[in-house]
Amino acid sequence: MKRVLLVIVVVSLSLATYAKGKEGKAKKAVVKTVALSGQVTDITTGEALAGVEVVINNHSVFTDFEGEFTVNNLQPGECTISTNYVAYKDQSLQIDLNRLEQESISIALETEK
Repeated sequence: MKRVLLVIVVVSLSLATYAKGKEGKAKKAVVKTVALSGQVTDITTGEALAGVEVVINNHSVFTDFEGEFTVNNLQPGECTISTNYVAYKDQSLQIDLNRLEQESISIALETEK
């Protein structure tokens, strides 16, 4: 009986210490990130462009066969979107991810002459 009582006391103290330790820790700040999707097309034909490099704040991705891309884990705020594709002019856009009404954008590239 004494052993059972001792075990109950030890477990109770352990749980109380654990709970107190949890409360005393500082809460981590939650950082909201944004995902941005879009499609890159030819400005003249409207055809989707596959394999275009899209760079957003040092996150680089390539468009798929439908010319679509997605970049995850972007910090809210202003950012620069740059494109690079063979035989097309490089393009650079400034957008504010906080003010973006949609999470999808369209980019039309012009061929080099």
